[in-house]
Amino acid sequence: MREVIDWNILWMTLAFEVSERSKDPSTQHGCIIVDHNNKFVSMGYNSFPRDCLDDSLPTTRPEKYKVMIHSEINAIENATNRRELIGSTAYITGHPCPNCFGSMLNAGISRIIIGPVGSHCLSKEDMALINQMNISASTLKCKIQILRFEYFADMDAIYNFLDSIKENIKKKLKRTGLING
Repeated sequence: MREVIDWNILWMTLAFEVSERSKDPSTQHGCIIVDHNNKFVSMGYNSFPRDCLDDSLPTTRPEKYKVMIHSEINAIENATNRRELIGSTAYITGHPCPNCFGSMLNAGISRIIIGPVGSHCLSKEDMALINQMNISASTLKCKIQILRFEYFADMDAIYNFLDSIKENIKKKLKRTGLING
């Protein structure tokens, strides 16, 4: 019997693929949101507001902080049915900032799986604030379960999986005649 990829690996891998869409030269984050049945709900990546000309906006710190929309906010905004967010899981390539964490609380997301990508803008105070929000939210029965993604002990497995996906897509496109060679 063929081995089937674990859902957690699939969704986190997709979050990394989505992060490649970011025009931010220093921080590419991706977020995938799935429901309690592992059905895809939404995705997002760090980006400028929709319909803005990317070349006209700042991409350096600290100027970009005022205009760059984080992957988590974009994923929440991109959800076609906000009710699907309630009880959902967010797979994020790195730790959310306090603002994104609060938005996920508001959206009803109940689990966050955090990947290994670091963030230059998260301080110890930010981490304490996120923890405090989660503690106070737990009294209202809407605490978010925060989990570290453990599969990254072998990053080669993730990169190999990404390469195989890209190779399979190329083969299918060649067969259909959409690409040459």
